[in-house]
Amino acid sequence: MINLLPDIDKKKLEKTYYVRLGVVVLATFTVLTVVHSILLLPSYILLSSRVAAQTVEKTLLQKRLVGSSDTEITQKIAAIEKNISLLREPQLSLSMVDITTMLLRVPHRGVSITSISYMPKDSPPVKVRGVAATREDLQGYVSALEAQKGIEKVTFPISNLAKEQQLPFVLSITLHEK
Repeated sequence: MINLLPDIDKKKLEKTYYVRLGVVVLATFTVLTVVHSILLLPSYILLSSRVAAQTVEKTLLQKRLVGSSDTEITQKIAAIEKNISLLREPQLSLSMVDITTMLLRVPHRGVSITSISYMPKDSPPVKVRGVAATREDLQGYVSALEAQKGIEKVTFPISNLAKEQQLPFVLSITLHEK
């Protein structure tokens, strides 16, 4: 397409194009700013009401604190300390890693251990589950466990010996108290 306009008219046309483009961009920015402000208004109102509610609650708590006696505060602190001491767990003499390492170091030829559970508050605290190839393998494992330093007693139900081969078993192990 051939443009037969003189250069001066071309420059005026280009200038009016950029002015129109600027007006459209400015109008779009203005509309977006107004819409954004309108959409943020509910959030602003919600936050303002929460700040007011928190301020009221703070003043009420301050008035209640001034009105309460020292013995009441001391009793509340004692109750909180008691709850904290109940939540603290006693320090264990052996960790689960130590117990697992001790149980796995025992020779267990023909014995496959499937799980080891440690519940320090239970009696006995350690339970070992697994499958033994034969009765002799299971009895040998139990004997090796009983000879292990740190193990006080190993008990297992007679039902563990019900089968000849592939015996599923559960052993209850009592540890020495330190």
